[in-house]
Amino acid sequence: MVPEASCVDLTQAVQRVFRDARQSAGLRDETLEAGDWLQIAAEVRACFESAVAAELQEHNAERMRSLRLPDELWAEVWSHLPMRSVVSVSHVCHMWRLLALASPPLWAVLEVFDHRHGAVCHCQSCWAVSLGAIYCKGCRSRALAIGNTSTELARLLLPRSNSSPLSLTLHIDRNEAEDETQTIAELLAPHHQRIVHINWRSGRKHKSTAGFLRHFDALPALRTLSSINTIVEFSRKIHLPSLRQLQVLGTPYTAGYDFSTGRLEFPSVTRLGYTMPIAWRDYLSSTLATVPNLQTLDVYGSPLFEDPVDVDYRDVTKLAAGIEDVQIDCVSKNMYRIAMALYTPQRRTFAVELADAPSSGFHHIFGDLRDDIQLSVVRERNIPTHQYSYLYDTSSKYINLDGVDSHGRRRRISQHPEEDGIEAVWDHLSPPTLSALRIDVTLIPVVIGTVSEYPALHELTLNVDSLAVTSVPCFPALRVLRATVAADTQDLAPSIPAEFLASFIVKARIEGGVLAELVLENIKLGGDLDALRPLVRRGVPD
Repeated sequence: MVPEASCVDLTQAVQRVFRDARQSAGLRDETLEAGDWLQIAAEVRACFESAVAAELQEHNAERMRSLRLPDELWAEVWSHLPMRSVVSVSHVCHMWRLLALASPPLWAVLEVFDHRHGAVCHCQSCWAVSLGAIYCKGCRSRALAIGNTSTELARLLLPRSNSSPLSLTLHIDRNEAEDETQTIAELLAPHHQRIVHINWRSGRKHKSTAGFLRHFDALPALRTLSSINTIVEFSRKIHLPSLRQLQVLGTPYTAGYDFSTGRLEFPSVTRLGYTMPIAWRDYLSSTLATVPNLQTLDVYGSPLFEDPVDVDYRDVTKLAAGIEDVQIDCVSKNMYRIAMALYTPQRRTFAVELADAPSSGFHHIFGDLRDDIQLSVVRERNIPTHQYSYLYDTSSKYINLDGVDSHGRRRRISQHPEEDGIEAVWDHLSPPTLSALRIDVTLIPVVIGTVSEYPALHELTLNVDSLAVTSVPCFPALRVLRATVAADTQDLAPSIPAEFLASFIVKARIEGGVLAELVLENIKLGGDLDALRPLVRRGVPD
């Protein structure tokens, strides 16, 4: 509502306009007609509306400033977008364009690609090279059309990144792309001290990585060098003092490596991803020699790997002596010797994913676990999806066996065939050292039913995949029982009979006959609770 005093002032102002118009006409000896009065009224109305509009605009601008997200928050959100999306954001409106161009970190994550596939291709590279034009909503004119390469776009964006650390994704697919590789290297050369991450994405195996890296004597800030479907290799020595992670296939040396520049050495690398070549050559030894301070080794095996009988793996064992964590995926029967060459009881972590290797050859690794052991024995619900997944029989059942002790040592066997005598693990693992266990109900008779008593077990987690348990070992020290559903159960909160848990607690022969605590995870109790309540000291959860 408008205050009464303001209404009076407005009325007097309008009357003054008409009075002044009458006096002005009298001085000119003119007479104002009806049309003149209507024109004066229209001008007064227009003046009033303009004043109101100006006030509303100022009010709305102030209100928008108080309600809109801070510029810093917008910039943080955009920093998680890929380059092509940031470019699109910068063409939405004038305000966003100014904000984007004034935020150097947005232009420090660059995708550089050398060509587009066919028009019907929808691979990740081709989406990055979208041929659709980007329009500015402010002027409705074509603002940007990305073509078949992004080299020129990257050239324009690099100065925008200012001094921010650069993260690069490089799509270089063509075998004949040497000129383009050199162009990209020359483009990045003035900024080489800012490159912290390089990710290669390619559909073909070629020498573009070596061809690119040979243009640099050093990349002082580079921390990670990774690839997808591309061989990461070097044709000459390069200084990478900050490199933390490296991923190679077989060897980081090219066939024509220039040894006159010196051998490769990356003392700062702490994690290595190593893909086994099909034919054995002394690649693993030469690769481990380049990373003397390695802490974590991830080995990706191959069922096609050929292991000559006369090969001596003592060099591998010696070079890997200081590694703390070793994980070997897709272990075939031909890889058993090399897996054992990488194994020592002193390792903090030793984990294997079996392909067609005999599981009995790895049970002994659990003998390294000592005190206060926590063990998980559950069925694998997801068969591996890597290129050798055909080795896994989908009709068979596989078990994941995972143990950790109080000293931080971890041992794991993934994809263990259920019918391969998993109970033999107790030949190496001492039942009195087991303090916590997670297990599927159906695996109780198969895995732990062969031992009559677990005297130190105080926490037990049951994946209730069955309600039929005929025999239960003795758990005299059991204090906490957790009941949950199997990982592949679709029901969000299935119900199990309270009588099932009551029967299990009785069969466990707990000292004193009473459980300290019962925990239900994504599960509900049904049936009569009267038989269960006296068996749980802290009460039955709702």
